[in-house]
Amino acid sequence: FEPMAAGVRGDVLLVAFAAQGPGMQQWAAPCAAARAAGVAVDALYLADPSNSYYLQDPAGGWGGVRYFERLIRAHTAGYARVLLVGSSMGGTAALLHAHLGHRAVSFGPRVDLRLTHGAHVPAEPRRACTARVRHALAVMHARGGRAAVHVGAGNAVDMMQARLVAHAPGLDLHEHDTFHHNVPMFLEREGLLVPLLKRELLALLQG
Repeated sequence: FEPMAAGVRGDVLLVAFAAQGPGMQQWAAPCAAARAAGVAVDALYLADPSNSYYLQDPAGGWGGVRYFERLIRAHTAGYARVLLVGSSMGGTAALLHAHLGHRAVSFGPRVDLRLTHGAHVPAEPRRACTARVRHALAVMHARGGRAAVHVGAGNAVDMMQARLVAHAPGLDLHEHDTFHHNVPMFLEREGLLVPLLKRELLALLQG
């Protein structure tokens, strides 16, 4: 947890889920840029060392959804505005826990692990992942929240996965002119990532 200022609660809590690989947190720099622009945003940076799409808990069981939900709830309590963001595996997590925020932004998520990238996950957690994503989005929408999924239009796998939730109520699908799976990297190179994050934060602040 990284508050904008010690002892002061920010206007928004950014819950940022890391992607697969080493524990680098790709959202620290965009968050810092938003702060520099005057947005009072606190940040909760989360990672999944097991690379299990946030489905595994620290004990090695498959209770990761419950584990991370408890952790997120403990930090979001008291915030009137919560933005969840993540890419790839982190994008999956942002959708899995969309109901815990007011807005969720997911880049290249894996919605159905039975189709791609889920061979190491047991059958039941794989099946439950898709159902949980759809349930979380429905709850978020019922509470007045919105979600956005960003994918590269030239990436067939990402497009296939995104279409699984494209018609979810309250969700906007954005296709970008790239074949890259790492859409945040593409947007950053184009100078578009930080403005996108700022727009999402501004939308929350304006209600």
